[in-house]
Amino acid sequence: MMPYAMKQTREFFQRKPSQTHGRLIHYTTAEAALNIIRTKRFWMRNTNCMSDYREMQHGFEIFNSFISVPAKLKSFTDALDDCIPGVASEAITAFKNSWNDVRLNSYIACLSEHQDSEDPNG
Repeated sequence: MMPYAMKQTREFFQRKPSQTHGRLIHYTTAEAALNIIRTKRFWMRNTNCMSDYREMQHGFEIFNSFISVPAKLKSFTDALDDCIPGVASEAITAFKNSWNDVRLNSYIACLSEHQDSEDPNG
């Protein structure tokens, strides 16, 4: 689904310790950072507890808006069905059927890769 992110992640973890490379950064409070260090546990947050908790719902609404336009739905269906006949309808049905579980049970964490060249700016 996200080829660029997968490529970056793969490259990050294939680096050798001797290579100059970026550092994985998690912006958080000092208290939370100490808890991460002390417990060796990184907590993820349920998307319903985010400051913008409607972000997930917004994405779902964009998806529904897209597939409610017959020409867009046909284009999407044709492209997927060219790969595997019938897969588009199956995928849409599976997504809609799993939406409540996705909405209520999705957890996220925000990490950034900090390059050595960014040190002067923090």
